[in-house]
Amino acid sequence: MLSCPRSLPEATIRPFSTDCYERAMVVYDDPKAAKFVWGAAFHWYMTHSYDNVRRVAEAWPEKGLLFTEGCNGAGPGMKHWNGAERYGTDLIHDFNNGAHGWTDWNLALDERGGPNHVSNFCSAPVIVDTERKTFELLPSYFALKYASLAARPGSRRIACATSRDELEAMAFLQPGGAVGVFALNRSDEDFAFSLKMEGRGAPVASPAHSMLLIRVPPGAGRAP
Repeated sequence: MLSCPRSLPEATIRPFSTDCYERAMVVYDDPKAAKFVWGAAFHWYMTHSYDNVRRVAEAWPEKGLLFTEGCNGAGPGMKHWNGAERYGTDLIHDFNNGAHGWTDWNLALDERGGPNHVSNFCSAPVIVDTERKTFELLPSYFALKYASLAARPGSRRIACATSRDELEAMAFLQPGGAVGVFALNRSDEDFAFSLKMEGRGAPVASPAHSMLLIRVPPGAGRAP
């Protein structure tokens, strides 16, 4: 689970909906129900509107907001790079719109994409070969890894914007003052951009279909 700083109590109630705003409004507008609910949960199946995520975060800032399930494809064969890009873009837009955490459906599955009691076999970041006793890291694993390294435990998301549609990014202020940036280029084009903080900038190369993890040491972004 990739999570921002808000901690979870030992037991939580999180109403779920693919339209998280509609479900949250029903529960939160009832004072008797709202007091028992830690926050709302949402998935990316059917429709996944980042605007709805933002609307929930803005309307009820005192409540938690978690993405609690997502997975790629049917069966374990989702080995192409767009599986990682799907994870990456969802992580970026969920967090930038106010989510406090992001959880995969299953971090690891077997060679069939299971086990599953209804034969709903899917892909996962880690595929385990139960016969050979080996495992394979699929591209989606690295999206979670890079995002997790940007959002270290105790981090707080900070404002982050890009000047071109092909570049997606999110940024976190980490404990100790470093800044972690996770950037994604899903286009077919190599390009460069300038990472700017507090009046200073540095050039960064962004190859086509790449993910970048950038760590800015404490104080490095301040102008002298």
